[in-house]
Amino acid sequence: MTLKNIFLLLFSCLFILTGCKDNVIGVWERQGDDLQGMRVKIIKTDNSMYAEITQKSNQSSYFNMNETKWNNIKKVGKDEYEMDDLVKGYENKYVQSHLRIKGDLLTVDWFVNDGRSNGYHQLWMRIRE
Repeated sequence: MTLKNIFLLLFSCLFILTGCKDNVIGVWERQGDDLQGMRVKIIKTDNSMYAEITQKSNQSSYFNMNETKWNNIKKVGKDEYEMDDLVKGYENKYVQSHLRIKGDLLTVDWFVNDGRSNGYHQLWMRIRE
Protein backbone atom coordinates (compact mmCIF):
# COMPACT_ATOMS: atom_id res chain seq x y z
CA MET A 1 0.00 0.00 0.00
CA THR A 2 1.43 3.35 -1.00
CA LEU A 3 1.65 6.40 1.22
CA LYS A 4 -1.00 8.08 -0.95
CA ASN A 5 -3.42 5.18 -0.43
CA ILE A 6 -2.82 5.21 3.33
CA PHE A 7 -3.47 8.96 3.43
CA LEU A 8 -6.71 8.55 1.46
CA LEU A 9 -7.85 5.71 3.72
CA LEU A 10 -7.13 7.73 6.88
CA PHE A 11 -8.83 10.81 5.46
CA SER A 12 -11.89 8.76 4.46
CA CYS A 13 -12.15 7.20 7.92
CA LEU A 14 -11.84 10.59 9.60
CA PHE A 15 -14.49 12.07 7.31
CA ILE A 16 -16.90 9.20 7.99
CA LEU A 17 -16.39 9.33 11.77
CA THR A 18 -16.82 13.10 12.07
CA GLY A 19 -19.59 13.31 9.48
CA CYS A 20 -21.77 10.74 11.23
CA LYS A 21 -21.93 12.61 14.53
CA ASP A 22 -25.23 14.37 15.14
CA ASN A 23 -24.71 17.64 17.00
CA VAL A 24 -28.32 17.45 18.20
CA ILE A 25 -27.76 14.38 20.41
CA GLY A 26 -27.79 15.22 24.12
CA VAL A 27 -29.79 16.99 26.82
CA TRP A 28 -31.49 20.34 26.18
CA GLU A 29 -33.27 22.70 28.62
CA ARG A 30 -36.03 25.08 27.56
CA GLN A 31 -35.50 28.80 28.21
CA GLY A 32 -37.48 32.03 28.34
CA ASP A 33 -41.14 30.99 28.30
CA ASP A 34 -43.82 29.29 30.42
CA LEU A 35 -42.14 25.89 29.94
CA GLN A 36 -38.73 27.12 31.08
CA GLY A 37 -36.82 24.40 32.91
CA MET A 38 -38.23 21.48 30.91
CA ARG A 39 -35.46 19.13 29.79
CA VAL A 40 -35.43 16.68 26.93
CA LYS A 41 -32.88 14.06 25.98
CA ILE A 42 -32.46 13.37 22.27
CA ILE A 43 -31.94 9.70 21.60
CA LYS A 44 -30.73 8.12 18.37
CA THR A 45 -31.66 4.55 17.49
CA ASP A 46 -30.72 2.61 14.37
CA ASN A 47 -33.74 3.96 12.49
CA SER A 48 -34.77 7.23 14.14
CA MET A 49 -34.15 10.10 16.55
CA TYR A 50 -36.58 11.35 19.17
CA ALA A 51 -36.55 13.36 22.42
CA GLU A 52 -37.96 12.21 25.75
CA ILE A 53 -38.87 14.55 28.59
CA THR A 54 -36.40 14.02 31.45
CA GLN A 55 -37.47 16.99 33.61
CA LYS A 56 -40.81 18.76 33.71
CA SER A 57 -41.26 22.51 33.85
CA ASN A 58 -42.45 23.87 37.19
CA GLN A 59 -45.04 25.93 35.32
CA SER A 60 -46.85 23.19 33.39
CA SER A 61 -48.51 19.95 34.36
CA TYR A 62 -49.46 19.08 30.77
CA PHE A 63 -46.34 17.06 29.97
CA ASN A 64 -45.22 13.82 31.62
CA MET A 65 -41.81 12.37 32.39
CA ASN A 66 -40.46 10.06 29.67
CA GLU A 67 -43.08 11.30 27.22
CA THR A 68 -41.88 11.81 23.63
CA LYS A 69 -41.71 15.59 23.14
CA TRP A 70 -40.01 15.55 19.71
CA ASN A 71 -40.60 12.74 17.27
CA ASN A 72 -39.32 11.80 13.79
CA ILE A 73 -36.22 14.03 14.01
CA LYS A 74 -34.57 14.07 10.58
CA LYS A 75 -31.41 15.91 9.54
CA VAL A 76 -32.02 18.23 6.55
CA GLY A 77 -28.77 20.24 6.57
CA LYS A 78 -25.76 21.17 8.65
CA ASP A 79 -27.17 21.62 12.17
CA GLU A 80 -30.73 21.76 10.78
CA TYR A 81 -33.47 19.21 11.37
CA GLU A 82 -37.19 18.71 10.82
CA MET A 83 -39.35 16.99 13.40
CA ASP A 84 -42.76 16.75 15.05
CA ASP A 85 -43.17 18.74 18.31
CA LEU A 86 -45.76 17.56 20.86
CA VAL A 87 -48.19 20.34 21.81
CA LYS A 88 -50.48 20.03 24.82
CA GLY A 89 -53.09 22.22 26.42
CA TYR A 90 -56.30 22.89 24.56
CA GLU A 91 -55.48 19.85 22.39
CA ASN A 92 -52.78 17.19 22.18
CA LYS A 93 -51.07 16.96 18.80
CA TYR A 94 -47.74 16.90 17.03
CA VAL A 95 -46.83 20.01 15.03
CA GLN A 96 -44.33 19.84 12.17
CA SER A 97 -41.33 21.95 13.17
CA HIS A 98 -37.87 23.11 12.14
CA LEU A 99 -34.98 22.70 14.59
CA ARG A 100 -31.74 24.69 14.23
CA ILE A 101 -28.55 24.46 16.31
CA LYS A 102 -25.89 27.12 16.79
CA GLY A 103 -23.29 26.11 19.36
CA ASP A 104 -25.10 25.29 22.60
CA LEU A 105 -28.29 27.05 21.48
CA LEU A 106 -31.17 25.21 19.83
CA THR A 107 -34.27 26.87 18.38
CA VAL A 108 -37.55 25.23 17.40
CA ASP A 109 -39.94 26.97 15.02
CA TRP A 110 -43.26 25.55 13.94
CA PHE A 111 -43.94 25.53 10.21
CA VAL A 112 -47.40 27.00 10.94
CA ASN A 113 -48.20 29.39 13.80
CA ASP A 114 -51.82 28.88 14.79
CA GLY A 115 -51.83 32.09 16.88
CA ARG A 116 -53.34 30.33 19.90
CA SER A 117 -50.40 28.34 21.23
CA ASN A 118 -47.23 29.25 23.02
CA GLY A 119 -44.29 27.36 21.65
CA TYR A 120 -44.31 28.35 18.00
CA HIS A 121 -40.78 29.68 18.69
CA GLN A 122 -38.77 27.91 21.39
CA LEU A 123 -35.28 28.45 22.76
CA TRP A 124 -33.29 25.57 24.30
CA MET A 125 -29.77 25.45 25.82
CA ARG A 126 -27.51 22.39 25.80
CA ILE A 127 -26.90 20.86 29.24
CA ARG A 128 -23.43 19.36 29.61
CA GLU A 129 -23.57 16.19 31.68
